[in-house]
Amino acid sequence: MLKELPKSIESRSGQLLIKLGIIKKHGKGIYFFTPFGMHLINNVKKELKDKLAKNNFSEIDIPIINLKNNFDDNGFFVSKDIDGKFYFTSGPDLYLYEDFLKSFIKSYKDLPVEFYYITKRAFNDNKASEELLNSMVTEVYKSFYVSTQENYEEKIKNYTKESLDFLKSFGIKPIAAKKNKDSQGIIYGWANRKGREKSAYCSECNEYFDINYMEIIKKSGQDEEILEVEKIKTPNIKTIEDLQKFTGIDIKKLIKAILIKVVDNNYVIFIRGDRELSKEKLAKLIKTDQNLIKQAAEEDLEYMETIGGFVGPIGLKNCQLIVDEEVEYIRNGVAGANEKDYHLKNINYDRDFENSICGDLVVAGGEDLCPKCGSKIQLHNYYKIGELKDNTEICDKTTDIKYIDNTGREKLTYKIENTLDLYKIISVSIEETEENLSKLLPWDTQILLLKPDDEDACMLSEEIYVKLKNAGRNPLLDDRNMKVGHKFKESEMLGLNEIIVIGRRAEEGIVEYQNHDKNHKAEITLEELEKLLIHE
Repeated sequence: MLKELPKSIESRSGQLLIKLGIIKKHGKGIYFFTPFGMHLINNVKKELKDKLAKNNFSEIDIPIINLKNNFDDNGFFVSKDIDGKFYFTSGPDLYLYEDFLKSFIKSYKDLPVEFYYITKRAFNDNKASEELLNSMVTEVYKSFYVSTQENYEEKIKNYTKESLDFLKSFGIKPIAAKKNKDSQGIIYGWANRKGREKSAYCSECNEYFDINYMEIIKKSGQDEEILEVEKIKTPNIKTIEDLQKFTGIDIKKLIKAILIKVVDNNYVIFIRGDRELSKEKLAKLIKTDQNLIKQAAEEDLEYMETIGGFVGPIGLKNCQLIVDEEVEYIRNGVAGANEKDYHLKNINYDRDFENSICGDLVVAGGEDLCPKCGSKIQLHNYYKIGELKDNTEICDKTTDIKYIDNTGREKLTYKIENTLDLYKIISVSIEETEENLSKLLPWDTQILLLKPDDEDACMLSEEIYVKLKNAGRNPLLDDRNMKVGHKFKESEMLGLNEIIVIGRRAEEGIVEYQNHDKNHKAEITLEELEKLLIHE
């Protein structure tokens, strides 16, 4: 146990995990699990695997290296082998297990399929903080279900309930944030003001919605006459806020451009000036993995014949225009002129956005309304612990799995993907209350050997340990040679309910028994201990 904690520790869970020697910091956002800590993470996995086994899931292992010709390498860690080929060591694994499934699903007789795996996942995240709450490396459980449409709705409900119950078993009070009306997907979260994610809560429906997925209820446009496009000089304008200040025009009439690249394709997205782009909604609209969405580079802007800060819909080249639905309702808005120091007034969707794709693309805000009942919402921060994706989110032409039904017809399978972040489970459980640590540990009883150099005490501790193991208990024997005060302090932090202290009366075969739930402490013989713990 550490006497003093590093000042850089930011979270309560991090303080406890590091002080007890469960994890050790390697670098920003990167942590070791110590030999002692491995008992904790392995216990979480065991509880999960036992639950999955009862539901007839089979475990598989997927490779962490993927041939480059299966993916694009934008944004992912890559390595080069001695044969000169590039391989992925991180990235979307959807294509990996889809490839695995396609290799043996041919007929309805091969369905349903329920597999899972547990793997390490790395994030290229410069904002890693709060120890395991926002680490750069984590361990992730992912399961997938593939079958026919029959019983599909019921399976989604079961998956959601099982996942929420699993989180509750570690003392977590989870929320289930819905996505949108077209998806039955769920984000498993924990509401906390420090959380990176945001949800919209409707008190009328008593439901949470993730703001990156929530539908925006559209408000009717202004009844204005459509005017001719007018070019205006806007020198030294860098941001949408600068433009609003310079022109004095309502920011909701300004049209903001976001330039992105997905693999080799350029896109320009136009949204209202006061809004933020939702990568999740965009990825669904253009049917791609959101991790592949990258900001366009300077050479991409040149290829599209535009300039940063002055991008607009008229005159753009070599790109696909995508317009948020709210822009449809803007009358005589302002957008860039694709020329330095100039913007265009009186931009209108019907006339000025040629060959564009339109959809709901923005993050919900506090002024938006509940998509279910139309009531006001409240924004809450939360930590994302996991996610369920339904068929609408994980199906496209590249990942579709087909089968032959009992009439000989070819049909598409229905899929569910379920994910939980194991590091988040550990940290959030402790953030709820430090008393939850005992729920994460594999032991139900602790044996404290106060004098490891006392032969009688050592023999007695080993005898008790063996008897408890043989009786199906899970004891933790602490026989380290350290100060007694430190042992008791650490034992208190671990929070196990039953403690057996082997001290000064070991030679007489007498130990001190403590039961915290019953607020009971007494010196008892070995025989009395057996009656309490083994024959109870």
